[in-house]
Amino acid sequence: MIRLKKKISEEKITHVIRSATASLAFEGMKPSREAEYLGRRYLESDISSSEALARIKAMHACSFGR
Repeated sequence: MIRLKKKISEEKITHVIRSATASLAFEGMKPSREAEYLGRRYLESDISSSEALARIKAMHACSFGR
């Protein structure tokens, strides 16, 4: 589990999110609102990287056979 150790400013968080969104757009993709929300929560040190990754994977997991 990785959690950010020091608080990041709102300005920096916004920059990171915009940068990631632009990178995805360049590849023809767009992050979901939930992925953006989880990314923000991680950058604000509310959740660990492991938790964010697990929740994103769960959102996109196949529900076949459940």
